[in-house]
Amino acid sequence: MFKAMGEDVDNVPAANYSDIGLAASWAIDGINYCTAKGIVQGSNGYFDPEGPFTRQSGILIFDNMG
Repeated sequence: MFKAMGEDVDNVPAANYSDIGLAASWAIDGINYCTAKGIVQGSNGYFDPEGPFTRQSGILIFDNMG
């Protein structure tokens, strides 16, 4: 979505999550971008890419996008 809006999603620092290797390769750039922009933040150095995505998570992410 951000790429379609003209944002440069490729030139952001890599997110430093201990479990980033568990994320799908196609998701890494998005995780890096959303972390750099403060949209997502993980917890205690972990992103938990295989964990559940709750309604509350979606609401927080949507709120952080604005």
